[in-house]
Amino acid sequence: MWIKRARINSYKIFILLFYLGWFFLSISFFFKHTKTLQWSGFYFLFLASLYCVRKNWKILFNNFRYPTIVLLIFLIFLFWFVLISPYKMASFEAFLLNYFFHISLFILFLLLAYNQKGIYFLNSLFWYIFGSIILSCIFYHYFYVFKKCNYLLSCMLNSSLIYINQSLLKGGVVPVPSFVFGFLIFLGLSLNIKNKKRYLYFLIALLIFTFLIYLGRRAALLGIFLSFLFLLFFSQNKIIKKLAFFSIWTIFLAIGIFLSTPEGKEVIIKSRDNISLLLTLDYEKWSQAGSMGMRLYIWPIYFKKSLEEPFSGTGLGRRVQKRVLSETNKKALYLEHAHMLFLNLALQAGWHTALLFLFFYLWSFKKTYELWKISKENPFFTSLMLFLIAFFVLSLFEGMEEGLRFTPFWIASGMIWGFAKIYEENKEK
Repeated sequence: MWIKRARINSYKIFILLFYLGWFFLSISFFFKHTKTLQWSGFYFLFLASLYCVRKNWKILFNNFRYPTIVLLIFLIFLFWFVLISPYKMASFEAFLLNYFFHISLFILFLLLAYNQKGIYFLNSLFWYIFGSIILSCIFYHYFYVFKKCNYLLSCMLNSSLIYINQSLLKGGVVPVPSFVFGFLIFLGLSLNIKNKKRYLYFLIALLIFTFLIYLGRRAALLGIFLSFLFLLFFSQNKIIKKLAFFSIWTIFLAIGIFLSTPEGKEVIIKSRDNISLLLTLDYEKWSQAGSMGMRLYIWPIYFKKSLEEPFSGTGLGRRVQKRVLSETNKKALYLEHAHMLFLNLALQAGWHTALLFLFFYLWSFKKTYELWKISKENPFFTSLMLFLIAFFVLSLFEGMEEGLRFTPFWIASGMIWGFAKIYEENKEK
């Protein structure tokens, strides 16, 4: 009897750790001054993953042996660049926050998905926590900008990024992967369930998409667009193809309406790029062409630097990369990092580490594509696949390996691997 009670109590502790960790982490996705919540959220979820591994270690090493081995090698590669880093404590912190805790998250969500034996491996509370915090963030920023604009609507539409450093919203880049993840997940859930919750989930997805346009998050919108374009070409489901076609035209229409206003042009283009300089073939002028031009200018500089010692690195973490490559940063417009996940990883931990991660990424995409097909294009699995495509696009324009930018990828990948194994086993029976 006491053994049974101990098991029940340990499961209750697991549930508490899981939801408390997810609550803290969800707040930290979007709001500033939440580093303590970030550490607490990761720590609680790490403890929850230890509980799952202890209960399911045979499943992990029998059914998921190969991805586990690949990720262990990945961690070993990374940890070597902690040991040789000139700033060991900064690199160790980056190792924990950027990689170690995220891989424990991957294992946690993998085991949760696999053991649930069904699509709703997380109940509504999980999505309610995430959705309510996303909505709080969105409405907070709208109200903050509106107030700063003395309640003038025209000013508010034109000032989405002007006050972002003064507000509690965590910058214009850090929360973007979480917004994209939330948009696609809630859209998938709204199509996957039949009860009244679907209307709530669809409303959340719509509000997130509108907010991404308002913030002018062009890489996010491009990633979403390309993911739906992929769906349009590869889906065999007529309903899904129609939804993809409708979504693509909705994106075009929404952006077109926004660009038709002076405020929209300012947010999306004028404040970000000099189109005339961007279209020239003069490489030196790209450095003056704004956001996109600066990226085109610095990528060859950092790529050339990474090839000088392809199996070496600065040590983990953007802070370390910034200090070690100070001379390269001067040539690269003082932007401090390469604004590309794979290139940043190569600079910090060598190309062998970056290519190993790319291999795992492509392997995960192959898994989600197979899962999508074998599940007859289940909307929830469709949303996971679309997110991997969108996140890849984001990774080409920003250093998504840093901190909470990376978190949605590992959560989505864990779900994918867990559910894919269920379908593989059912197919074999």
